[in-house]
Amino acid sequence: MLAGTGTGLAPLLGVLRSAAQHGHRGAISLFHGSPELSGIYLRSELEALTESLPNLQLFGSLLSGPESELGAQGRWQFELAPLDQVVFSRHPKLDAHRLFVCGQPALVQSLRKRAYLAGASLSRIHCDAFAAPHSA
Repeated sequence: MLAGTGTGLAPLLGVLRSAAQHGHRGAISLFHGSPELSGIYLRSELEALTESLPNLQLFGSLLSGPESELGAQGRWQFELAPLDQVVFSRHPKLDAHRLFVCGQPALVQSLRKRAYLAGASLSRIHCDAFAAPHSA
């Protein structure tokens, strides 16, 4: 399972490309969160990866937007809910999962803690927390 917001998608895309290159055939869920649909980027590239990763599911978490942006769009499923809510509604038990979480430190810490409480082993939770630089 992969989850991230904003530019946190970049390292997750690297994980997906590596999985495709090595012929991974297990289920993979990618959760990308953004305040609105325009923040979900690289959509076409991620959809193209489903050709070499047929068990890849793509989920978008939006904080606002019209109802027309919700539901299935291509290979994506969009929900109007915070990222952690979308992740844990789809995967309430994580004892058999490996997780990759990237994004803002508070989000990463929250997802890591909730994943552990949902049964994920700490050794199977990989995190990359970072904050966007402040403008001077």
